[in-house]
Amino acid sequence: MQVVRMEYPYPRNYLNKLVEIFASLKLVKKYGYEKILKHYLTIAPFGLRYHGIVFASLKYFKKPINDLSIAESAILAAIPKSPYKYNLYTVAGKTHTINRAKMILNLMRKNNFISDYQLECSLKELNQLPNFYYEEINDINIHYINRIKEDITKNKLKFNNYLIKTSIDLNIQKNLGDKAFEFIDSIKNDGGKNCAIIVADKKNGDIISYIGSNYYFDKAHKGKIDYANTPRSSGSTLKPFLYAYGMMEKGYTGATILSDIGVSYISDESLYKPENNDFNFEGPVLYRYALANSRNIPAIQILNEIGVQKTYDFFKYIGIERGNKGGEYYGLNLAIGGLYVTLYDLVKCYGMLANDGKEFKLNFLLDEEKNRKYSKQIIPEDIAEMITLFLSDPNARVPSFPRKSSLEYPFPVAIKTGTSQGFRDAWTICYSEKYVVGVWVGDPDNNKMKNLTGYNSAGKLLRNVMELIHEKDFIEKNNISFPPPKEYIPKEICKITGKLANQYSKETVTEWFKQGTEPLEQSNLYQEISINRETGQYATPDCPPKLIEKRMVTFIPPKYGDWAKMNGLIMAPVSSSLIGREIPASLDDYKIELIEPINSMKYYINPSISIDFQSIPLKAIIDPPVEQAIWYIDDKPYQVVDFPYSTRWTLKRGVHTIQLKFTYSQFESEKIEIIVE
Repeated sequence: MQVVRMEYPYPRNYLNKLVEIFASLKLVKKYGYEKILKHYLTIAPFGLRYHGIVFASLKYFKKPINDLSIAESAILAAIPKSPYKYNLYTVAGKTHTINRAKMILNLMRKNNFISDYQLECSLKELNQLPNFYYEEINDINIHYINRIKEDITKNKLKFNNYLIKTSIDLNIQKNLGDKAFEFIDSIKNDGGKNCAIIVADKKNGDIISYIGSNYYFDKAHKGKIDYANTPRSSGSTLKPFLYAYGMMEKGYTGATILSDIGVSYISDESLYKPENNDFNFEGPVLYRYALANSRNIPAIQILNEIGVQKTYDFFKYIGIERGNKGGEYYGLNLAIGGLYVTLYDLVKCYGMLANDGKEFKLNFLLDEEKNRKYSKQIIPEDIAEMITLFLSDPNARVPSFPRKSSLEYPFPVAIKTGTSQGFRDAWTICYSEKYVVGVWVGDPDNNKMKNLTGYNSAGKLLRNVMELIHEKDFIEKNNISFPPPKEYIPKEICKITGKLANQYSKETVTEWFKQGTEPLEQSNLYQEISINRETGQYATPDCPPKLIEKRMVTFIPPKYGDWAKMNGLIMAPVSSSLIGREIPASLDDYKIELIEPINSMKYYINPSISIDFQSIPLKAIIDPPVEQAIWYIDDKPYQVVDFPYSTRWTLKRGVHTIQLKFTYSQFESEKIEIIVE
């Protein structure tokens, strides 16, 4: 009857009493006394919301039930009769419990379950029983417990007994809690005041560790806030999904070349000039390398080509965005931290990549009957696998992230860092063949940290996490990488052009392609040409043989001219005359485009800075390139420039026109107008 009453705690009356008697008889007939007793000991109350003898043994005596003495067993057997009366944490309750335990021991001796000697020793042990003290609350589990409550309420979950099975691994949870506390203590002087960690089983989404803050009772740094479930600036953590969407929508492949050069965008009459975190440019960058190096400018290029609203809708579809502000609210910043996300949602979405693009859900509770093999395909399997290859390639992270750093592991790990503007948030998310792990580090008040990034803060804490949960893998050092997509074929391609490598290619990489998408054209980046040693120009048919010199030069699109010049590439010569060139044959075949400044832009002079230090860049692209051109300011020649035609102009108040013209020719760009105040 006790089991029936605890499973179905209906009001006490004669009718329910009869129901309990009838149900008890049915249970005994169906399961037998032994199974019912076992179930009773699993759900029985032992005071202070402790249920089950296993848990009670650990809480009261700090040992498993197999190690309990006869006297300790008698103590536990006494409590369920009246948990309030037999409260071991009060003097009266302890006295009542000991008296009842003695009665139980005497009954055991009377029924020959124990000997006289065992009775004597047990009674002596009861008389010497130490006092019991309330344990200090284990703060590291509080956020996890609160999320369980939210999960139960949100999903309206019901349980037939007091036993709720959770997915948490208490040993890992405790160890990671200690590591989180120690790590934040080591970086607090640099502004890292709190952190959050989530570890999930890759196969089924069970959360085995959930740390919402490094110390719950830290009032100064708002430890009661669950930072694992608090939206923060995403930094670069959404780039893998953006790159995946680019492959889905635009057919980008590993051979796609993205531009990491200075670029400007006009939006709502405002100028937007994105920068990389290192304020450098890498020029033409392969798709894999742009993602692995976490370059901002290529990511914005992808976003701009796909469309902000379409990308925003995709982020909502995969579950990373829960709001309804729309793409226009974020603009191009959507790619590099404009969207606020939670660590929980990031781990869930990276778990989707880890499971080859299939739906992935995180679970706080265990349910043996739950089918966790999700079949809904969110991202095409082959694309998800390619993103995994990109994120797990340590060579592709160079130069932004050096080899043998905290991001590199002796076993397959796909990893991505993120840092929000002003170093306010630092993220690192990764997944291996076993786990999906996410770490956030930041300041609770959204203050700037001192150059703490996803790489040098969250990445190091994540390393501590991985060393704990992958202890054996660090020893065995399984260097086998993640497999490429099925039926994909490898091709050696030029790292700068994305075309097939040839005998002249200096930097080549092996990339995987779906059959039919691989590049077919040979790279023409490096070519051997005949040069007139005296002029440095192409050798003409009438050039004396003694002046002809074979030289290896670089043919690169004109828009990369500044980058090529800064990196010391030997460029193919450009002619100072439009006469005698085979291609193009007329001025109509030339294209001239002003890159900076942008038409109708307004600039302001800072009165606190010398005017000599206030200038704007003048940049243009001429395709095919010519040797020289002339910048005109207000219809007057300003400066003759060689390829790639970049210079600067010191600001002057007023309305000004800017134009670029060919030398010795009437060919000219459109005339733009700027305002300086």
